[in-house]
Amino acid sequence: MSKKKIYHVIQVSQKMIQTFPKQGHSNVVFNAVFYRNGKKLNSIDQADVANFSHLVRSYDKSENPDKVKVEFKDQDSGSLIWAKTFEWTDVDDEIPRSLSGYSGLGEAEVNDLVQRKFSEMERSKELERMSSELQRLQTENEELE
Repeated sequence: MSKKKIYHVIQVSQKMIQTFPKQGHSNVVFNAVFYRNGKKLNSIDQADVANFSHLVRSYDKSENPDKVKVEFKDQDSGSLIWAKTFEWTDVDDEIPRSLSGYSGLGEAEVNDLVQRKFSEMERSKELERMSSELQRLQTENEELE
């Protein structure tokens, strides 16, 4: 897992950790299970959330996972507060390498181009429909005169 991906896991999880006291959870622990190619590697069990970032980064470096499942539990009640599985495929890592030196269009740009083309096609269809309607009404108008 690249640094960017593990930092995404940490960032999302840290935002959730900040909400736990507001939800009334003061004694929260976490579990993290690391996977590679569908096989379970190592895991962190019942660790204090204060150590979340450090532990997850350490395990990421040693395990090099392609999937991480994170769970937060209230230690007092034993209830699951929040869980999320973060998964990345090797294809995600290979795309930038195969396109080295080429900074093509991003998803937003492609979506924008597709949307513009779609709008242009819709306008063209509407113009064609209105032209035929205008022709029909002109013919009807001539007949009425």
